[in-house]
Amino acid sequence: MENKVTLYIATHNTTGLKYFGKTRRYFTEKDLQKYYHGSGKLWKEHLTEFGDNVTMEIYGMFPEEDVVNKALTFSLVNDIVESDIWKNDKVENGLDGGSMGFIHSQETKDKISFINKGKIRTKETLKLMSEVQLGKKLSKETKNKMSKAKLKMTDETKNKLSEV
Repeated sequence: MENKVTLYIATHNTTGLKYFGKTRRYFTEKDLQKYYHGSGKLWKEHLTEFGDNVTMEIYGMFPEEDVVNKALTFSLVNDIVESDIWKNDKVENGLDGGSMGFIHSQETKDKISFINKGKIRTKETLKLMSEVQLGKKLSKETKNKMSKAKLKMTDETKNKLSEV
């Protein structure tokens, strides 16, 4: 099976609250229903408090190159972070995973980098990705890391970045 990402909607049957997420592991509603009910922090807290009585619905299965646009569009249209019916604490982009502070191994980072090299994103996707980042604050640690990374750039890398 080609690399597809499953976007899903979990609905708590008692409270009616929802969670929008993604997984790469389970590709049928039956499997999702049986094995996986989401991993967002607020959602997991909700399940702990009100029980695991959830209905899983597949929103769609998308190739990696399409999932960002689909996930961001759904997230923004449904206002999943600010709406009272959603238990998402951040916009779903179809790529991120794990808990806050999750750190990928270098091997995984290399694979992600390889997959994304040369990928062309539509203006619409880039606009949505930009909107997601608006208003986010970077920690001093992150700013320092970015600053150090810029100092280490080769002239070739700087030229490539200036062309974008």
